[in-house]
Amino acid sequence: SATTAATGRHEALKKLDILSAVAKHLDVPDLLALRKVSKPCLFAVRLRGWEAYKHGVAEGDGFEWVWDAVPKRISVDCSRDFPSFLAPKSQQLAFVALTSLSEILPGPPPAAPDASLDGAATANSSPDPGMVLQLCGEACTTCLPALELFRDLRLKRGAARLRGLQWTEHGTTSQDDFVATLRHAPHIHTLAVDCGDDVDAIAIAIAHCPHLEHLTLRSPCDVTRVVELTKLQSLTIGFEWTAGSDVLRAVLRMPSLSSLTIDCIDPKHWNAAVTKATTMNGANAASSQLRMLKLKHATSGNTAVYRLPCSVFPALRHVRVFHQAVDATDIMSLKLETFVGDIASAKVLDHAKLRSLRRLEANFVGDVSVVMQRELNLQAVATHQGVGPNNVVPLNVLEYVCGGANAGNLTDILCCMRRGELHVGALERALPNAERIRILNASYDPAAAPPDLSLFRELTALRELKVELHFDSDIPPAFWRSLNDAGCLVALSLFTSRLIRLDAVQPVNLPMLREVVIGQSGDGYAEPETETVCADLWAFLAELPALENLGVYLSEHVNTRAAMAQFFIPGGRAVTRLTKLELAGDLPPEEDAAALLATATNLRTLELQPEETIDGTCLRGITAPIHTLEVEFRQGTMSVPPLMVHHMVRLGVRHVRFCFRSRIGVTAVFHDITARCPQIRTVQYQEPGFPHSGFAVPDIRGWLSVANPRGAR
Repeated sequence: SATTAATGRHEALKKLDILSAVAKHLDVPDLLALRKVSKPCLFAVRLRGWEAYKHGVAEGDGFEWVWDAVPKRISVDCSRDFPSFLAPKSQQLAFVALTSLSEILPGPPPAAPDASLDGAATANSSPDPGMVLQLCGEACTTCLPALELFRDLRLKRGAARLRGLQWTEHGTTSQDDFVATLRHAPHIHTLAVDCGDDVDAIAIAIAHCPHLEHLTLRSPCDVTRVVELTKLQSLTIGFEWTAGSDVLRAVLRMPSLSSLTIDCIDPKHWNAAVTKATTMNGANAASSQLRMLKLKHATSGNTAVYRLPCSVFPALRHVRVFHQAVDATDIMSLKLETFVGDIASAKVLDHAKLRSLRRLEANFVGDVSVVMQRELNLQAVATHQGVGPNNVVPLNVLEYVCGGANAGNLTDILCCMRRGELHVGALERALPNAERIRILNASYDPAAAPPDLSLFRELTALRELKVELHFDSDIPPAFWRSLNDAGCLVALSLFTSRLIRLDAVQPVNLPMLREVVIGQSGDGYAEPETETVCADLWAFLAELPALENLGVYLSEHVNTRAAMAQFFIPGGRAVTRLTKLELAGDLPPEEDAAALLATATNLRTLELQPEETIDGTCLRGITAPIHTLEVEFRQGTMSVPPLMVHHMVRLGVRHVRFCFRSRIGVTAVFHDITARCPQIRTVQYQEPGFPHSGFAVPDIRGWLSVANPRGAR
């Protein structure tokens, strides 16, 4: 009857609500086990993954130092954080990718593509926004599980939920594979391709991606037909531009294109195209609609100047030219908000014509007025002092912080000083809007400053602080007092030449601090006071309420004696919360290190960079499974010690990274590891000169990655 049917539906919905509530409190391994119990459990698990995806992409891109003023396109990638999970990020990424490509999601499932429509496949409407899947490839240990999962799901019905894809199957795919994938994902709007010469990426995009808005090309190809992508909004050319100036002029005049990146282009090719565009604009032709432009020349320090006349680029707002110059007249004619690069003829700059400029990382070619710099209204500033020829003067960030009329508006500060002096006037400035501050390789003399001077003031919005300072005398405790105002601080990195005394900072005032890196080298206090200060430092770290990732450069002045007494305590709240630990410098004897590491019962990532050779005894005390192990070996070590390999098997290590100071027999060493450790998925390594061997894949950090054919998936 109708009453019975309604009751049945009510009971089913009630059961699903209960299962969904339970799933919200489970981690990835438990969720994967729950999905096998029943169909309602499977549905609840997939809803959990979908909610994690939606929340994760809503969080934005974190606090990385990004000069791209145009917001990044939301994507699922290895930099994304998903809430309420403790599993390794590789498992989180694979789980969210699995659930996002599932057919069982809120709303009607996507329809299978119609094979008779030759790329014009359709799908039923769905309330979800779809997913942009951006995987690095096999060289990235975090992306590898999700990449293998995608290979299994790319031709199934759930693939119709894809809205974006980074295709990096270089040398391992065919044009037919690529076409088949896109036919099952007919609503792709974002595409990044690195497939080699065998795949005509642009022709495929024209035929099978009618909604394409964002295209990245990393393999050399003929770009002549790219203008046929009439909805294209952003284009990235990741190779040297060799097409003619007419092609470039046509690209610049694409009415839909708002962002253009060319990783390698000679200024003479660029200027020739701009000259032709200027001539045509004089004949009432359409001007460029670009808002964001990135250019890079193959030869750093080339003296040629890129032309950016306002008549051709009236809408341009964000410019980055890597170590190349743009004329000051062109910059003043545009309404730029962001500029990164060199400014030629800087003497003629007028701050009154730069009122829209908010983000600046510049070197000035020739003399430039200090008064002009102070009058700018900036939100983000960066400089690298000492870079470039003698006639190139970097933007004086500290001078702007000290005397800038609008310095209180700054949100981002990056200053690489090459042992330049950090003067008192800058430190006295209040920075209530600063979110990221990086002061690198600077010098400071506390004796020449007031004893109560602190590192800036009113740091209420600060989320990231990185300081590398050489002190000429002992650091007063008051220097770090301003951290008490940094209630939003998430990441803190301090590396100094003197002992770090945090007596004036209360851990309770840093409720969001999750990542800490501490290091000290050079002269310290007398031995008795050194022990006291070191103990206080470890006690401070132990009292931080949210600490998860810890990196420490161990020395006599930041030593393990105090660490064992104050922080690495069996059952201690702080050490059991750690998921990532990096120990560098003077590690204790391996027997003592084993006892230290045994206290970190929830560790997932361990990085060891000792000054002395280790054989793996230090891993003996660890009982919890380790996801990623990174070890740097000293000069003379030619292979991975057998005892370390034994513990890698025992701990279920999935990804390992080894850095060698000596040349090794790569093939023999790593074939032996992959044979003895079937659970390992990838082995990454560095060695002096590290030539790219036949079975190793280089990644962007210079590591080489070896996929384990026997590895567990």
